[in-house]
Order: sequence, then C-alpha cells, then structure tokens
Amino acid sequence: MFGFFLWVGIESMALLNKMGDSWLQKGLKIFIYRRMISLAQSLVEGIGDQEKFLFLRQDKHIITSYQDFLLLVKSSLILLQKIPSKSYDYFEMKLALCFLDECKIRRDKLSCIFKQLNKGVFVDKTKVRFFRKGLFRKNCYFCSRPIFNSFSARTAIELDGKEKSVLGCSTCQKKLTRHNQVKILYFMKSGKRLHWSNLTDYSPSINYWYMNQ
Repeated sequence: MFGFFLWVGIESMALLNKMGDSWLQKGLKIFIYRRMISLAQSLVEGIGDQEKFLFLRQDKHIITSYQDFLLLVKSSLILLQKIPSKSYDYFEMKLALCFLDECKIRRDKLSCIFKQLNKGVFVDKTKVRFFRKGLFRKNCYFCSRPIFNSFSARTAIELDGKEKSVLGCSTCQKKLTRHNQVKILYFMKSGKRLHWSNLTDYSPSINYWYMNQ
C-alpha cells in the first residue's frame, strides 16, 4: 500500500506539471522524494538480518535470488541519487518508484521464504519467482519493463494502420516524444516474430530485470 500512495502522489504531480511551476508542485515533489528515500532505507535496513540467514542456509537458489535483489536495490539507489540534480523530474521519479516497488516485492517474497524455512516448512527453492499481480502493477508494451497502471502511462500508437492505446514506461514515452519512434521487444519463435506478451515462457517481472542488469 505504501507504494500505491507514492504512485497516487506522482500521478497528482503529473496533473500539476500541466499547470506549470508552482509552490504546490515543488512541495509535492520534495515530499514524494523524501517518502521514496524512506522506502529505500527500509529496504536497506532489512538486508543485514537476511544475510545472517543466508550464511546459515547456503542455498544456491536463494543466494542467487538475493543477489539479484541487491542489484536492483543498488540500481534504485543510483536512480534516487540523480533525482535532485535533475530538478525532481517527473519521469525520473516515476522510474525510480517502479524500481523501488520491484525491490519491495522481492524483499517481501524472500522474507516469506526465510520465515517458512525457519519454521521447517518445505519450500521448492528452484521456483523462487517474483510476480507482479493486480490492476495496479502492469508492464510497458514496448520493452516489457514493470510499471504502474495509470492514465499518464497511456500512450497512443499506430499498429497495422489502426490507432491503439497501450501502456508505456517513462523511458519509452520519452523516446516516442523526442524521436517519434521506439523499439518493441520481440522474440523469434519457430521462425516467427512474436511480441513478448504472446510468449507463455516470458515473465517480465522475472526476465526483464535479468536482461537489463
């Protein structure tokens, strides 16, 4: 829910952006940024306890998943550091929030697994996977990056001679705005080119991050 409230704040900021600079917009940007910092701190603070558990268990599947989680946390912190120097840019803040949200999903999943193992509950560690679910969490139509479902993410494109409304991440939206074109993620399957959403063995909340680390 914490990430949801941050998302609501960023969407409100998008509306204020259309009205031009104002003291309300600047204040909201700083408030949202500080809440994002708090979320990042809570993610980092829990790392120590989890590392103690890893040393005791020495399980390669969990260790690999944990290392991936740390890489995402690192990427999130780098994005957060850049935000003030970019005047709290709306797109930069939204991108950082998506990264933080993904980190939180993985942290919660790992914590759940650790608790189950501590209680002696069987866990199939070969299937330590992280899924984004619900109306709130979606993916970019173009690159498959996990994003939030929102009005500002809606992007109009032309496909097969028809206009279509799809969800786009801030990076792809920027490319469309500046260059009027953007790359779309396709895979070759049995000699055919398929959009990533048509592949049953491709999960963006897992595979996207692995491809872009």
